[in-house]
Amino acid sequence: MIYVSIDTNVYVNLLTEVLANDNAEEKDIPSELEELNLLCKEGVVTLLIPEVVKLELQKSNSKVEEDYKREYSKLIGYIDKYSESSWSEIREVKKKVINLIESEQDDKVCYWKEEYDKLMSFFDNEYIQHVELTPDMICKTYKKKIAGLITDSQLNDALIIESINCYFKQQEMNSDDLLFFITGDKKDFFIKGDIAGFSILKEKFQIHSCKVYGLYNLKQLYKHINANFEVELSNGEIETKWSEFEKKYPDWDFDNDEAIEEYAYI
Repeated sequence: MIYVSIDTNVYVNLLTEVLANDNAEEKDIPSELEELNLLCKEGVVTLLIPEVVKLELQKSNSKVEEDYKREYSKLIGYIDKYSESSWSEIREVKKKVINLIESEQDDKVCYWKEEYDKLMSFFDNEYIQHVELTPDMICKTYKKKIAGLITDSQLNDALIIESINCYFKQQEMNSDDLLFFITGDKKDFFIKGDIAGFSILKEKFQIHSCKVYGLYNLKQLYKHINANFEVELSNGEIETKWSEFEKKYPDWDFDNDEAIEEYAYI
């Protein structure tokens, strides 16, 4: 079995990064998770969702509007400060720029809220495997902190790893089982360098029940899984993929590497 676990920061990136030509309002799940959803639905992979990941996402969601306003206010403050001594004509331009920034802020918050709801709905699918946070997991992880093996900032990271370890201990694992662990936090989780294109977890974050391959984005995951497995799409799904492809690349050519990759996949 192929297992996949995705760190919170990867999900947060999905919710903050508005993709060009992304018709988000037309889709039921975040665009970058469509392929993973299909792989899970078809039983090719099992996606593990540690409860600590959901809790971290809930925390981010509760303060996202406040965070955006704070960061965009800093930007507006810089513009105000450095435009005070400008010509009056330039100050008029400043108003337009600030209006644009405020509009962008509102769009970002709206996009997050819509995509967050879709992400939670995706998590609720019956083929997604949740791993509940237990007192035993918390106790084991906190002991590592007391022993100086992890820092305060690594506590949640260690809880994610402990959740995965506990889940695997309850399963009948086979020698060919493997886990793709995806995180944008390479410095904390992985040792320097890689082996055959995969990152290696640090000793304090080891998972011993199966082979673990570290990745840092979903594109890497899709590349490695699609190289080894063929998932059949229905005719309707194929037509939808072609329609989305044509909208995204209306005048594409073979010099566009991203377009070629999507073309080959379809």
